Amino acid sequence: MPRLAAWAPALVGITALAVLSAFAALRARGTARVIWLAAATAVIYALVNAVTKSSVGLLMTRGAGVLATWEPYTLIAVGILSGVFGQSAFNAGPLSLSLPVIDTVEPVSSVILGAAVFQEHLAQSPGLLTLQLVGGAIAAAGIVVLSHSPVVLAEESRESRSAGRQASQASANKRD
Repeated sequence: MPRLAAWAPALVGITALAVLSAFAALRARGTARVIWLAAATAVIYALVNAVTKSSVGLLMTRGAGVLATWEPYTLIAVGILSGVFGQSAFNAGPLSLSLPVIDTVEPVSSVILGAAVFQEHLAQSPGLLTLQLVGGAIAAAGIVVLSHSPVVLAEESRESRSAGRQASQASANKRD
């Protein structure tokens, strides 16, 4: 399993991205807020994936000795943080805005973490590398298509009407 020194740049980078995204989300409204929160969520989900992989690897090799390492405790903290950011992104606007960002950024971030922390590599041959890139492009295209599906459009319309009703009620309450 990777040593903490291998993790340090990834932990610093993801922490910086999450903090910057959180501050940007606090200043933003509407779509921008959802996208900033979703981006932070995605990189934190990728970190959850990587720390889970490391914790399970340590559990397999050390058994209960895993409790003497930092990984399981980091997994608990990052898991809680991912829930907070994820729910914040989901509550900030329609899922049709947050999920495509999360579904695109999270796997890319996971691949980067795999390469940086675990020394994993993409395919070595041009043919297999092309196949991996085409697969990634197909996945991204599928996310875009799904985010524009009739179900998503109906959800956005429903949320817009609900927000309009809430604004009208708030305005009426102020007049009373």
